[in-house]
Amino acid sequence: MSDEFHSLLKDYANAWNMTMSEVMHECTRHHMNEHSNRCEYIDALFRFKAIKKDKRLSKDCYGSACFACNDVTSCRTGVYQGAWEMNPDFESYADMAVQS
Repeated sequence: MSDEFHSLLKDYANAWNMTMSEVMHECTRHHMNEHSNRCEYIDALFRFKAIKKDKRLSKDCYGSACFACNDVTSCRTGVYQGAWEMNPDFESYADMAVQS
């Protein structure tokens, strides 16, 4: 990873009150879950490793929008079934577009 990108990742993580590791984990998790819907081999890896798919996978808002969602914890656990809502702590990022 270049120094410039590392610096960007650090600032990005700070914007969401996350560590760089947490951001990398969430982004990688999202990418792999999405890929499993389009690739039989990746889907088989999930089954072989007994990794459950993310409960948010069927939601249009699943992805980077989760970082600013008011219901991210209950949604991640499958309790919240509603649509994306801006977390008041991140209202300064209100220009973020979420497709519904």
